[in-house]
Amino acid sequence: MALSWEVGPPRGERRTARSAGNLHLVRRPSFCLASHGSTSHNVYGVIIGTDVTLSTPFEKRPYHHRDLRQALIRSALEILAEAGVAGLSRRAAARRASVSAMAPYRHFADKEALLAAVAEHGFRELAARLTAAAAGAADPRAGLAAQGVAYVLFACKQPSLFKLMFGPMIEQKSGHPALDEAGSACFDALRRAVQVAKFFDGESDVGDVSLACWSLVHGLSALIVDGRLAEHEPGAAEAVATRLTRLLSESLTALGDKKSSGTRSNRKEHAPSEKEERLTG
Repeated sequence: MALSWEVGPPRGERRTARSAGNLHLVRRPSFCLASHGSTSHNVYGVIIGTDVTLSTPFEKRPYHHRDLRQALIRSALEILAEAGVAGLSRRAAARRASVSAMAPYRHFADKEALLAAVAEHGFRELAARLTAAAAGAADPRAGLAAQGVAYVLFACKQPSLFKLMFGPMIEQKSGHPALDEAGSACFDALRRAVQVAKFFDGESDVGDVSLACWSLVHGLSALIVDGRLAEHEPGAAEAVATRLTRLLSESLTALGDKKSSGTRSNRKEHAPSEKEERLTG
């Protein structure tokens, strides 16, 4: 009767390996005790052998990630903040995410696709900040001003992302529907704030007022990010944005009041007199 059992290292513990084409030969030393002859003699010999198994190389194995796309986008955002667009590539994002160099190709056909995904993330984050700023204000017009300040602070804190979102680095913006949708959602948040502010009686001016507000805060953001203003520190930028958005809000309020007053005057001037009403009646 012969009995044998392994008393050496666990079977999953690798010791040495050598390549065999697309497979690895993994050698693990094993130490076994085997009985010889009758068990009553209790004579054992020690057998030292080598356990050989076949294993696929690590780099050849399929990579499993719960959300690889989002991990790559997060890595790209980090690289963008550190090195700008010039330092960003699919391979760089893969290295930062600790995945194989080929992993990004499953989600991004080229570098522009990765840039578009990063810009989309930026627009969605900006839209969320604008919505939160308006919601936390005391009244709708203060909310619109708060949105303007939030817009400028976003650009100051993430200048490389801001430049990517609005710059020429993504040449075929129309080829990325999700990016276009995210940009529209961002502008819609501003448009909603203008609507509830009700500077004017009608809805016909909402588009122009929205564009005026966006032009102000975007232009200010670009000047600060490009270093065109001396007051480019975050605290100073917030102060400048607060002053200018308040000025715009007050100007729109005055213009709206003047327009409403003019409309009422015109209606009064063109209203028929009591004598005319009797004659026509």
